[in-house]
Amino acid sequence: MGIGALKALQEHGIKVPEQVAVYGFNDLNMGRFVSPALTSVRVRSEELGAAAVQLLQAKLEGTLTFPLRITPESELIVRGSTN
Repeated sequence: MGIGALKALQEHGIKVPEQVAVYGFNDLNMGRFVSPALTSVRVRSEELGAAAVQLLQAKLEGTLTFPLRITPESELIVRGSTN
């Protein structure tokens, strides 16, 4: 989505990051190679997968309680698409 946003903004003559900052999610490798390079939030997919398995197990066992609070570790990878 972030890479697509960069392309659409450039096609409309909108300068990134001078006029609009663009952030991505998941820190895809391609984000490093577009121009400007895409700033992104990196989330550990292993943690998300483990949390999903735990939730499924709790659902199957009937022990799932609400509200749910899952906060995976994340990191902001700053590149050229933001100031």
